[in-house]
Amino acid sequence: GSFARNQSFVTANSMVAIGAQLVFTPIITRQYDPEAYGTMNAVLSLSALVMPFFTLQYDRALLMARDERDIQGLRAISNILPAVFSVLLFLALLIGGDRLLTTVGLPALGSLALLVPGLVILGAVTQTSQQMVAVRMRYKQSFIFGSISSVGTKLTAIGYGLLFGGGAIILIAVEVFLRGSH
Repeated sequence: GSFARNQSFVTANSMVAIGAQLVFTPIITRQYDPEAYGTMNAVLSLSALVMPFFTLQYDRALLMARDERDIQGLRAISNILPAVFSVLLFLALLIGGDRLLTTVGLPALGSLALLVPGLVILGAVTQTSQQMVAVRMRYKQSFIFGSISSVGTKLTAIGYGLLFGGGAIILIAVEVFLRGSH
């Protein structure tokens, strides 16, 4: 039935993403130094930490909405709230700077912390888009596009590392590209 078919697309998409991780991560880790990975993971972890607070997880309510007006309203809230909170975080990081980062125990991030609000916005849009896939029953299209994005971002990181060497900003840029492509 359609439920099994849709679930097979979701599962296959996850398997492609995991497979890309298993195949390409050993290659990528040889091109980028541990400091680059540490910095990238600190930026991504910080964005993941604030994400549930900034989104208030309104995107999950999309599956319960009955009519189109409710769906569009929830979709708007799911994208606007994190944008507003991210702007406030960006301003706090600009004003507080190194003092703020030292207070929260992340002084090594420096100016890369300014990327966190953008990652939160992209992550929120991605979450909302994934919920909209379920609302609109677009599982096959999501599988095709998600699989291409997962593999493409890994190949981009490998290509850049081979041509120019590694750095945290490139790993973060690849993550931004992956989130932005959804």
